Amino acid sequence: MVLALLLPALVPGLTGGSVYSLVEQLRAGGQTVTTVDPLTSLRGSLTSGGDRRVLDYRTDDPTPEYLRTHVLDSFDGETWTMSPVQASPDHLLDGVIPRPPGSSGASSGELVTTEITVSTEVRGMDFLPLPYPSSDVRVDGEWYVDPDTLMVFSPAGDASGLTYTVTSAASVPDGEALRSAGSTGRLRVDQRYLDLPPLPGEVEQLAERVTARAETSFDQALALQDWFTGGDFTYDLDPPQVPSGADPLVHFLRDSRTGYCQHFASAMAVMARYLGIPARVAVGYTAGENVGTDRWTVRQGDAHAWPELYFPGYGWLRFEPTPGEGQPNASAPAYTAPAPDPTPSREPQATAAPEEESASPEQAPSPASPTASAEAEQPEESPAADRGGRDGGSAHAAVVAAASAGAAVLLAVPALLRRLVRALRWRRVRDASGAARAAWAELRDDVVDLGLEWNAALSPRAVERSLASGGLPEGPAREALHRIVAAEEAVRYSPRPPAVTAVGLAEDCRTVRRALAAACGLPVRVRAAVLPRSLWAVPGVVMRVGRGVRRAPHA
Repeated sequence: MVLALLLPALVPGLTGGSVYSLVEQLRAGGQTVTTVDPLTSLRGSLTSGGDRRVLDYRTDDPTPEYLRTHVLDSFDGETWTMSPVQASPDHLLDGVIPRPPGSSGASSGELVTTEITVSTEVRGMDFLPLPYPSSDVRVDGEWYVDPDTLMVFSPAGDASGLTYTVTSAASVPDGEALRSAGSTGRLRVDQRYLDLPPLPGEVEQLAERVTARAETSFDQALALQDWFTGGDFTYDLDPPQVPSGADPLVHFLRDSRTGYCQHFASAMAVMARYLGIPARVAVGYTAGENVGTDRWTVRQGDAHAWPELYFPGYGWLRFEPTPGEGQPNASAPAYTAPAPDPTPSREPQATAAPEEESASPEQAPSPASPTASAEAEQPEESPAADRGGRDGGSAHAAVVAAASAGAAVLLAVPALLRRLVRALRWRRVRDASGAARAAWAELRDDVVDLGLEWNAALSPRAVERSLASGGLPEGPAREALHRIVAAEEAVRYSPRPPAVTAVGLAEDCRTVRRALAAACGLPVRVRAAVLPRSLWAVPGVVMRVGRGVRRAPHA
């Protein structure tokens, strides 16, 4: 070990590899800066199931920007990582932040001041959450700034309980200005923001097809963002596992189309680089929740990842490819919003006016008109006979309509009650354990409604095997069932809450319910919808269509 550490310091030609790189840094007098893998920390925050407060801040910006902590610039084909940062005296933070790389000042708006206080419950925060780009940071302690990414960090610091003040400029470019931005080749952009390993052909073809109609780099970026948020992708903190031997990126883009912010940010950054747009992945937090006029709170669930793309004259700009239903506090920046349609809308009143005038009482045909003559020639009917016939027919029709409406209401009551039970069950969910319990209860009720076997004495795994062997098709339905079972097992047997969300499990319940119903005949499906047995069935019974019912002990 001594030779391995000292020999590279004496013989520079031997340097290479992580150990030699460390020796080289020490020989140059730099400090080694280590931090928790940002993406691992991100997933831990999102799947923790807790709602712990991370920080509070006050700002005079009515629409605050995201708070960025890390910048990942290297993609190896599967994972994004961060290049080493140097804690050298040249990078010691003295309040002033270097000018954002690539920005000519044209994108700078009014300066805003943000005072951030990190929660005392936070541990190990050695990178400060900051709006980008910041121009001034006032913070106690020994902190450094990376001039390329403007990350502020400390080799041994901890921001727990720390209060600091940030000055930043709101980014105000518009779409037309970004479309006319110059070529990236005319500005010095580090090549690492364009580097990519060999990509699968499917990824390249997708990138080209999605942006086929885009005329500029900015239009290409918008096309990618709109493609991810257009409804074909699903947000889920527990995406399907990548099959053995499959490429993770291809599986996400083509097969599963399911993931969370990390997957969407990574995929868009890779596709942007392939199209020649410098890109990187940022990790941090969304703006959080507004709790007062100028006060905001950021919690664990606001942890987020997003891509940053480079445009000459404006530098690095944020994009938002993650579907909105996944993280409610995430939002696309204003400069990516579609421009208003300059074509004036047609008012239907203008074309409808002549018809309305012809139908008005003032325009009724005169007695001399052909229409009036024809009406005058019609024979008069007996008023009494006409009234009696119409009254009798109306009364009969009213009785029939009332009876039909009453029957329809009676038939709809059980189905409406079943929907009400389902809605109240999900509404009462407050945490991950509650979501798992609600999903298990929904699965039980759906099975009972269809008259299939449900034995509360069986373990979750045994229930899964029983339903799978009973006709549940392979594919998404089996995967959804497995996630419900795994969540229930975690609640029963694990000391930690399951890494699930109510939204994801509710969607899994719908998937399993539809698959089970599709495997049954039409009469069974109709009976399950009109007379759901779960409204009166006892949870501890074993039930099967066409057989008797015997009571089983509760699990």
